[in-house]
Amino acid sequence: MEDYTALISAHTALRVLAFPQTDRDIPAVATRVTALSARASAVFVTGLRPSESTALQEAVTVAAGPLVVTELDVTAAALAAAAVTTLHARRVRPALGRVMVIGADAVPRLGSVLGRVGVATVTSFDRREAHTIQLRRLMSFHDVLIDLIGTSSAQVAPGRTVNLPADLFDLTALVLPGLLSSLCGHDCRVLTVDALAAAARAIALITPAGRIRPDPHHRLLASAVAQHVSGTLAKENTS
Repeated sequence: MEDYTALISAHTALRVLAFPQTDRDIPAVATRVTALSARASAVFVTGLRPSESTALQEAVTVAAGPLVVTELDVTAAALAAAAVTTLHARRVRPALGRVMVIGADAVPRLGSVLGRVGVATVTSFDRREAHTIQLRRLMSFHDVLIDLIGTSSAQVAPGRTVNLPADLFDLTALVLPGLLSSLCGHDCRVLTVDALAAAARAIALITPAGRIRPDPHHRLLASAVAQHVSGTLAKENTS
């Protein structure tokens, strides 16, 4: 939590308050988050399982609480950006790209975000014990593999595999400052897939050729994400 507090403070003008929680009773947590409406424009939540993250967001939205952004939401945007840059490295346009995701339920919004950034085909493969030979055969029909559960070997799709890092912060730090700045600036109460896709496109655009991710210390990273997300939010508000 300290890493995120420092990150947001360093790269945004937002005031950050940390509220450590150990309770996994989602209705109780949702009640406490909703009670923050008068004090917080947005609440960033870490450490929840996928089903818990979704349930918390739904409960707070129904109760007219503040915007809830989860660690897995931000992870989805960062992974989608990495998929796009990997496609670019292979000289494949996203509109023709084919991405296979192993363990898609680990990051619930990833498939939707990949679709919104323009990836033509997204295939989910949820089997936990896939054999290398089977995955190799499947990857002969796909351009990029996103492995969210660490089942694939390095030989399955060398040079075109996106994995989760040991610490999600390495991914989420690319997205969070710019995304939160824009969402709070527009007084959003619900995080849309389009906003996450806009963040992913911004990260992909700022990533140097030949790399999967940009330098997390790039001085224009947060502002680029904020500008792309703000452009999307402005269109949503006028439609």
